[in-house]
Amino acid sequence: MTLITLLLLTIYSYALYPLVLMVLPKRAVRSEPGDLPTMTLIIAAHNESTRIRQKIDNTLAIDYPADKLQVLVASDCSTDDTDDIVRATEGVTLVRADDHLGKEYAQSLAVQAATGEILVFSDAATTVPADALRNLASVFDDPDVGAVSSEDKFLSEDGAIAGEGLYVRYEMWLR
Repeated sequence: MTLITLLLLTIYSYALYPLVLMVLPKRAVRSEPGDLPTMTLIIAAHNESTRIRQKIDNTLAIDYPADKLQVLVASDCSTDDTDDIVRATEGVTLVRADDHLGKEYAQSLAVQAATGEILVFSDAATTVPADALRNLASVFDDPDVGAVSSEDKFLSEDGAIAGEGLYVRYEMWLR
């Protein structure tokens, strides 16, 4: 790729894309306000055997009807015990990439297997509050809402916010 192509892609991603989103037509609401939509929670993982059990426990403790929640672990061709731990857990489905092609590739495989009206993406190291999916569902009652993003916060061991640089602040603003 040429430098000009890379520059144009960067400008599109951070300046033009938000403008495109503003002019796209709004999509119809898929469920009645107040009804809980089906959701698929996709957990990205690569060699996460030391923390996948904790993530699964956190996910299964979320206050959302089990018949409306599909939990998929998108394994990026893990070579440790991650996949075995996921396979042994009831209520969680493993979607495994056959080659280590990166997080986005593994997630795309999980998206193809997803059945939920709303897709929620998470990482193995992320903790999701028990009420998060119900809160998320209520946001989608508004027909003007087509996507929602979390706010990334990196916490140090003492619980203080750490590591937020200019790029992270800009990305949060863009979302």
